[in-house]
Amino acid sequence: PEKYMTAHMDILDRKIPFDFPSKKIYAGIYIGENTSYSKESLTIGPIVIGNGTKITKDAKILPLSIVGSHCEIDSGTSISESIIFDGCVIGRDCIIRN
Repeated sequence: PEKYMTAHMDILDRKIPFDFPSKKIYAGIYIGENTSYSKESLTIGPIVIGNGTKITKDAKILPLSIVGSHCEIDSGTSISESIIFDGCVIGRDCIIRN
């Protein structure tokens, strides 16, 4: 798991060249298709969010985070320096760090 995380963080830090399949919407922030979010939920990049993910208004996605496709992130939740796999449901008021 440590090498997996390191590889992803190196990609996000642009230490390894990588063409993100998602659309770049802000500097260092890539969002997939059919994803719902509010601008306030996204701080600064690097952040990658997959297709069809729902992020509620009061959730925070912080730098060095990857959220997979078809996830649900509920209000009050904060995600930082983490990888969330496809299809995960994260409830209210959770703190997920590295």
